[in-house]
Amino acid sequence: MPEEEKVTESRPVEPVIVTMIGTGDGSRLPSGTVAETPGLHMPNVIMNVVPPVVAVAVRFAYLFFFTLSGFLTVRMAPSTDSMVIQAIQQADFYSLVIAGASVAMASSVNGAIKDITAILKGWAAKYPLATGSV
Repeated sequence: MPEEEKVTESRPVEPVIVTMIGTGDGSRLPSGTVAETPGLHMPNVIMNVVPPVVAVAVRFAYLFFFTLSGFLTVRMAPSTDSMVIQAIQQADFYSLVIAGASVAMASSVNGAIKDITAILKGWAAKYPLATGSV
């Protein structure tokens, strides 16, 4: 008796959404552009282009809340002989949040400066005559 050929149906692959920082002019790659890949087993890529200001603001907010939550988590740890936990002495939760916000603001501003520098580096490569990099 000959063996029957086994065939399985594959599900269609969902497209992958990729977000990137735009150049500001929108002429190079508009948001919503679909890069179609060959074959049924590779996902198509949908480009989501965001302005540089939005990208920096989102990364700033993420880093701020990430740092703030880490600060609050460290302080809420059980009391130990750790010098780090003992250095964060606050009378109440409100004072703790204000102290954490000041620490988070410092790290977020540092991250925003880093992100802006990365964007300006990309612009310097795009416009070499404007930056004197010729």
